[in-house]
Amino acid sequence: MERRRPTACWLGLSLFALTCFAVVHAAPLTAGWVERVWIAEAAIEISAKLDSGADHSSLHAEDIVLSERSGVLRARFLMRDSAGRGVVLDRPVTRQAMIKRHGTPPQARPVVRLTLCVGTNRREVDVSLVDRSGFDFPLLLGRSFLRGLVLIDVDREYLNEPACARRTAND
Repeated sequence: MERRRPTACWLGLSLFALTCFAVVHAAPLTAGWVERVWIAEAAIEISAKLDSGADHSSLHAEDIVLSERSGVLRARFLMRDSAGRGVVLDRPVTRQAMIKRHGTPPQARPVVRLTLCVGTNRREVDVSLVDRSGFDFPLLLGRSFLRGLVLIDVDREYLNEPACARRTAND
């Protein structure tokens, strides 16, 4: 039986795949279980709990008002920075999330897209809006943000300052 040799195309494709893998999988940032996060659209910094057990992120929002403009559902809400300064945002709602909670009925939450920054890592992600006043941190960062970007050191806190702070979402 004759052995087949790899073709140039196959080798080229393999080298391309290896190159892509190396670029996409740069070394992740090591972060503490709590970090400062820059929210580009609001131009504010807040503290966040990094939670690899959560699929998605959620943000403390006050006075959430949903309205429809030009056929687009929007959420207008108040959020506060680490110093308590209030910022009102008006963002398109990407979807309504049904959040399952132990022992209570599912809760519908509006989800908006925000650009978040931890250290040098910046990603646009869906964030559900909810009253988190009973929690220690106004933002919970889930795997949709963390995946491929961040490794969590559960013994440490505040290892990184948001390096992409003061940049806009359109940079």
